[in-house]
Amino acid sequence: MSYATPLSILKRLKEPDGTKELSYVLGRWLAEGLVITPPKASQAFNQGGSFVFDPDGVLTFAHVDGGTADHADLARLVEAAEEAVGEGRRR
Repeated sequence: MSYATPLSILKRLKEPDGTKELSYVLGRWLAEGLVITPPKASQAFNQGGSFVFDPDGVLTFAHVDGGTADHADLARLVEAAEEAVGEGRRR
């Protein structure tokens, strides 16, 4: 676990409704008896990221998750995607 993990979780906990979606999803998983841990313990440490490429394949936005819950800002990600395909200029 990286240092970014507890900071990201704390940030989400402090936001209004910051855990609303997570609580809903996990509540449904638990109610249905689904497993919420990966089959291999090492898989729990896999981190993701968000990337936007323009139509020419040029990377225009990158965010590598530093830890659990350290995701890209969704508004910025959407903005980058719209700009990459020219949608941002038409507003």
